[in-house]
Amino acid sequence: MTGGESGPSGPWSGESGPRGPWSGRLGPLSGVKIIDLSVAIVVVLLMVILSWRIIRSTVGSLGEVSRGIERLATGDLNQEIPVLTRDEFGDLAREANRTAVQLRDYRDQSAREDWIKSGGAGLAQEIAGDVAPQDLGRAAITYLARYLGAQVGAAYSADAGGTLTLVATHAQRDDALPRH
Repeated sequence: MTGGESGPSGPWSGESGPRGPWSGRLGPLSGVKIIDLSVAIVVVLLMVILSWRIIRSTVGSLGEVSRGIERLATGDLNQEIPVLTRDEFGDLAREANRTAVQLRDYRDQSAREDWIKSGGAGLAQEIAGDVAPQDLGRAAITYLARYLGAQVGAAYSADAGGTLTLVATHAQRDDALPRH
């Protein structure tokens, strides 16, 4: 310090006036105020980064769930929705997957029931009319073997005492069997 100056001067001195390079621009900012401002800026930047990551994760989860629900709506029950998070979107994906499994089970059960009904209707048509027991047995076992894809079949009748009697048989001809 020289002649008449009393104390520090410069941009961090807190003085205003023509001496410091920051005077007039920052006003009377002290070093503490600049540190406070720097910390606030860093905190805001961290909040923006964290918010961006959370939004990106949420949008990604929502997109997966949305695509999965669309697949369910179109009847595609075989592809599960990926469960990416442990939040409400993850819960929704798990429930949608559970629903898809139940719908798939109902669909499969319905298909089995339809197959049985169709087979029963075909059998009824095949044995309709006034037919002798041996012809009835032969028609029934032939139809059932073909419907079930069996190469051989046999039909028995039981008398009042429980004795079984062979009524009809079916065997696929050797020339009709697939060759490997």
